[in-house]
Amino acid sequence: MARVVLVFAPHPDDETLACGGTIAKKVRQGEDVHVVFLTDGRNSHLHALGICSDPAPGELAPIRKQEAGEATKVLGVSPDNLVFLDIEDSSLGSKSKVAEDKVRQILLDLLPHEVYYPDEADLHRTHRATCEVVEAALSRLDFSPERYKYVVWADEAGYRGNKARQIAVDVTETLHLKKRAINEYRSQITVYSKQQSRPVLTDSFLRSFLDDHERFIC
Repeated sequence: MARVVLVFAPHPDDETLACGGTIAKKVRQGEDVHVVFLTDGRNSHLHALGICSDPAPGELAPIRKQEAGEATKVLGVSPDNLVFLDIEDSSLGSKSKVAEDKVRQILLDLLPHEVYYPDEADLHRTHRATCEVVEAALSRLDFSPERYKYVVWADEAGYRGNKARQIAVDVTETLHLKKRAINEYRSQITVYSKQQSRPVLTDSFLRSFLDDHERFIC
């Protein structure tokens, strides 16, 4: 049987930024990759740019879900292997118990060999909340998959977690797929609204994810 790999993303795009090359590589190797999106990402423009209309948060949520589907398709993930918990963006902390129960059930259903999720060192509170939810769910299992944690929002020095426990995955052969998948997130990487003067995710931010190695804390 194929190894089962489960990736948890706080928002649509985190799976591609942090793990896109690894996801595509594992799919190519015949592994069964699943992706779970915890929140709907509706508040990206509001929080990053102060924009609350055109698109409004409620309009942005389905856009980001569609982008996630297109991006993961580029990486080779089956649409049947995507799960959207549809928790309203920024509310994960207050809905952690509901999320934990859902995550635990997913883990029990899939029995993954490997699990990828954000590290507690990530600066974004929803990413840290995702870490807490996933680790709480894992603690309630009677099996222990391999754990690989990632950091998307690093500090100014670029710190991306405990370097003593880091591994680097060579994604040279799948980096072109990761770049294509990132480009599917048009709402995040382009000037999507007339009110914008810059994208939500800047070019300098995106460049930090275009290395030929992806790093995880394990």
